[in-house]
Amino acid sequence: MYLKKAFSSNNLLPRRLAFYLSLSILFSLLNLLNDLEKESVGEALREQILFLPLSFCFVIGVYCFQQRLTLHCAWFKSMGKKIGLRDFQLWALIMLPISLALGIGFRILSLYLNNDDASTAIFDMLFWAISIAIFVVAIFVYLLEGYLELEIAKKQFQLQMMEAENEKTLAQYQALKKQLNPHFLFNSFNTLINLIHSSPHKAEQFVYELSNIYRYNLDQGEELVVTLKKEIWLIKAYLELKKIRFGESINFSCQVEEEAMHLLLPPMTLTLLVENAVKHNYFDDAHPLMIEIKTDKKTIWVRNNHRQRHALRATVSLGIGQKNLISQYEILEASTPEFYVENGFYIAKIPLIEPEL
Repeated sequence: MYLKKAFSSNNLLPRRLAFYLSLSILFSLLNLLNDLEKESVGEALREQILFLPLSFCFVIGVYCFQQRLTLHCAWFKSMGKKIGLRDFQLWALIMLPISLALGIGFRILSLYLNNDDASTAIFDMLFWAISIAIFVVAIFVYLLEGYLELEIAKKQFQLQMMEAENEKTLAQYQALKKQLNPHFLFNSFNTLINLIHSSPHKAEQFVYELSNIYRYNLDQGEELVVTLKKEIWLIKAYLELKKIRFGESINFSCQVEEEAMHLLLPPMTLTLLVENAVKHNYFDDAHPLMIEIKTDKKTIWVRNNHRQRHALRATVSLGIGQKNLISQYEILEASTPEFYVENGFYIAKIPLIEPEL
């Protein structure tokens, strides 16, 4: 995949062609030095006019053949597995008869061009030298492309890791800001103080659920993705806090399929969506906030009735949480989350990611 992108890239293709042209020029210079021992300078230079484009076309041909065979032919991999050979060993085995066939072709061509050549034997030392040279060049191109593939994949991986680290840092910052900001602590402690006097049992439950949220944040804060099962556990603990504080003003429904529990999503995703619903909507006992979470195949839906607070009282939202969530999904190369209002409901459609084995 990376090599295919590298070959088609406008930036890397000229560099690759320039490198192979330089390699062909080096071959021609070595051949010129060898010919100067036997021929005049003029004759040796004339031979290089044919040798240079021929060697360049051959190297490019080996490259294209290697790309086609190793990347696009399914039988190449399957054949290697059947006979117990690695890619390089199978490539060498395939190139051996090809090198011999090309050696015969070049030897016949040399006999045709050199009519005064006393030797008419095809399978002589020159034939073996040509065949070995073809084989060595093919192996060299294969190893070189393998090295370039590894380097390109390494750089791509490092770049993705850097982007992931940046997005993870931002995600952790948003999660911590949301959970540890003074407003959240102020409301939590106020609720706790009132519960200690009015309902000690609820106060104990409140502290228990609050500790669960912080424990989850500490345990999963370093992860890029977590299972839906863990997120459901967290959101239930989080909603218990809200239920203790707001009572019957919040109604919660969770219909999550058991077979979806192993799927993945960024940590704190559901908490972010529910927190936004609580923060940006007006609700009371007569007009409760209804939050519904359900799954459909590889998607989780978070829906709440949309009754936005009065503009003067509403908490200012810059959409940072949503933008951060979308960015995380881009880094994970997954489908993009969707957010929209429909029929009086605010709906968040969050893709679930299949874990890789």
